Amino acid sequence: MGFAATGGGAIGYVAYGGGAIGWLGAAGGATLARHFAMGGGAIAPHANDRAAQMFMQHSAFFRYAEPFTWTMISLSWLAPIISVYFKIRLDRKALLANHA
Repeated sequence: MGFAATGGGAIGYVAYGGGAIGWLGAAGGATLARHFAMGGGAIAPHANDRAAQMFMQHSAFFRYAEPFTWTMISLSWLAPIISVYFKIRLDRKALLANHA
């Protein structure tokens, strides 16, 4: 929730996500907006039309929202994998130090 919101359930002035509600515009899966919406289930005065496409293309937020969201999803999957890797390394190091 915020001025420019991204995420699974995003609510903001502009919003991008699986379920996005935006005052000015929203894009994603199921979207609801006061003015412009793009998505599978878009509801707005300009929903999935040329005006909505032009708005999304000329908005810096919507140009970068999808790559940003996918980057954050990727990092959220990598962080636990990396932390488990380092925990295993530390545990092995401690085990070797105890046996020496």
